[in-house]
Amino acid sequence: MSNNQLLNRRWRIVSIMFIIFFIAIVGQDVLREVFVFKQETNMIIDELNRDIHNETENNVQLIADDFNYVIDNLHDDLLLHTEKNTEGLFFASNTFLLMNPTYTDSEIIDGISEITSEYSALDNLHNYFVYDLSGNIHYNGETDSFDSSSMIAEEDYFGTKYIEEFIQGFDQDDKFSVEYYNIVDERVVKFVLHGEIIEGTDLIISNVVNMETYSLEKKMNRLRSFDQKYSSITSNLFIMDFDGTILYHINPEYIGLNTTTEDQVLKTFIDKVTEYTETKSNGFLDLELYNSEDEVEDYIGYLQVISEWEIIVGSNVSESKYNDIIDNYTESNYQLMLTIKIPSYIFIALFSFIIFAYLSQTIRKSQIIVQEDEKLYRKFANLTSEIILITDKQGEVIFTNSLGNKAIFGKRNIDCKVFFDQILVEEEGYFVLYGYTEDFFVKFVTEAIEYNNQGADLYIISDVTEKIKTERKLEALSLVDELTKLGNRRMMVREYNEIVLPHVKTGSDAYLVMLDLDDFKPANDIYGHSYGDQVLKNVASIFMNNKDENIFIYRIGGDEFALIFIKNTEDEVIEKLKKMQKEVEDYPYTKSINVSFSAGIKVMKINDKRRRFSDYYDQADKLLYKSKKEGKRKISI
Repeated sequence: MSNNQLLNRRWRIVSIMFIIFFIAIVGQDVLREVFVFKQETNMIIDELNRDIHNETENNVQLIADDFNYVIDNLHDDLLLHTEKNTEGLFFASNTFLLMNPTYTDSEIIDGISEITSEYSALDNLHNYFVYDLSGNIHYNGETDSFDSSSMIAEEDYFGTKYIEEFIQGFDQDDKFSVEYYNIVDERVVKFVLHGEIIEGTDLIISNVVNMETYSLEKKMNRLRSFDQKYSSITSNLFIMDFDGTILYHINPEYIGLNTTTEDQVLKTFIDKVTEYTETKSNGFLDLELYNSEDEVEDYIGYLQVISEWEIIVGSNVSESKYNDIIDNYTESNYQLMLTIKIPSYIFIALFSFIIFAYLSQTIRKSQIIVQEDEKLYRKFANLTSEIILITDKQGEVIFTNSLGNKAIFGKRNIDCKVFFDQILVEEEGYFVLYGYTEDFFVKFVTEAIEYNNQGADLYIISDVTEKIKTERKLEALSLVDELTKLGNRRMMVREYNEIVLPHVKTGSDAYLVMLDLDDFKPANDIYGHSYGDQVLKNVASIFMNNKDENIFIYRIGGDEFALIFIKNTEDEVIEKLKKMQKEVEDYPYTKSINVSFSAGIKVMKINDKRRRFSDYYDQADKLLYKSKKEGKRKISI
């Protein structure tokens, strides 16, 4: 072959390579443009979705904070309410005293009792009473009776002598309030008794308010003023009670609907909200509901449970709210491609042919420069503190820097095949790199590149092992009681959701036990808190000695403990508790104390209407108080 033929052949090869190279460059740029556009579009969609989520959550949180503020201040508001109720009665009583300065104590009592009776008759919403500082009642507004009798020994549902406490409170002030509990409609209800001494006498005019009724009145007032107070919120707000009845909705036709509605869309909406809040106090969920044109549409909803008022506050925003923005953005990008990008590629092609001759002369020099650059890149890669990997599209590692060679290959032959998914896996929310001698927690960034004229993926990997270990240590400390090393209440809630609730959902029973030590107080009062702490440690060790994989033990606070039993029968639970109780009583304490415990047991079943942990906790706590009331060393189930 002549030199000319050889030269022509080489030029043909160069020309073909140039054309292929040009097509690859343009094609890569087009693909990159499409990829970047898609990535940007996804970022915009994600950002808009975050805005939707934030909008719904913020709206609900605003209302929940408002409601919780009212709930938190109910007691103070109630005191102001009771004081205001008795202002007129006090004025009338003081006027009576001024007009009758010579009356005897008996006449004063009769006169003020009569005034209170007349005042009570005019107020159908409240009951008024007249006591003296000895605890005698002279007028009972509840029965409208004037029989004087001593109430000093009167007890509420929990055995508290609330009248005695009420009278003693006036030793320090001329106004005093006391809380007490009584049974109303087979439920324990909280009452507030507020009174004030009539100056110059030992008589107390008092007013009793049912806390539950007052709270309900506040709740209804809030709902009645809802439209006016939150008219600026654009998303669809709704309020529902725990039974699924809609108390408020932007569409007034929905108010009053419940699970019995014949509209399948609304019924599904109500069922989904109530089922979600049976196990969660707040969070997002997907909903289907009618839009303003009565068409079924997908919504993003956020819910917040207000337990004290037994209501669910929610807000929902349409998922298609920003669809027009995305469509306009996509259309403008395509127009940009047609008007700018494609003409640019044509210009580049023409210009490339013009400089073809120049490229042919400098191609060899360019190759040398590329080789030098590659050496520089490799040197830089070996100097960095991160592991740098390059894999082909099948995931095989085809390049590592020196740090990567040491971590991954060690003393093995670096020519052996290693695939990326074999050495880097996700475990418990973190990425773990399996090394030759040790494993690492890592984070990484990745990017698609070309390497040795083939598609590849670049990974830059950073070692975050120490950071993750520190985080795990801190997390473990936050779940453990510092004194006894038992799990705390936060650990109890986590293990309930992760272990106990799934167990109950299989149809098996579980048992929540609330414990309170009996006769523990002398350990602190007589021998000091340091000894009291040692007793708590001794009791905790007794519990731990009886623990197995189906018993979970926690310290709630003070001398209160909690145990959860799974895979045990009721008889087995009681038998094990009695064994622990005897060991606590028989333990050789270093001081003269006689410690035991009382317990309340709540059975957790799959057919329970509500399976929130707080419900079980409250019921077990009430059973504990029942045991304490009946006497020491009792177990109630």
